[in-house]
Amino acid sequence: MCFLATIIFGIEQGLYQVSSVPQLLVIDGQQRLTTLTLLLLALGKAIEESGQTLDITKKKIMNYYLVNSEEEGELYHKLILTQSDKDTLINLILDKKTPRGILPEGV
Repeated sequence: MCFLATIIFGIEQGLYQVSSVPQLLVIDGQQRLTTLTLLLLALGKAIEESGQTLDITKKKIMNYYLVNSEEEGELYHKLILTQSDKDTLINLILDKKTPRGILPEGV
């Protein structure tokens, strides 16, 4: 078993609505959540590239943990980072190219 420490979040007034996807403001733990997101992306890619038939697929990882498949725009993503890192993470999740120099080749 692995313990990753506590993640502290808050509910910002006007941000959380009962009828939509719940949105929470991460106060402490954004780096841990980002690391887990990148790990899940890498796992999904490795499963897809292996060609093996497994119970878990890249699509399941995406839909269970990384995106809200029935939503659009920012609600589509389960984790939105601060402005400086936001586009890079979104591009990785959408399997688009990242700006040169952000990640090593092949990632």
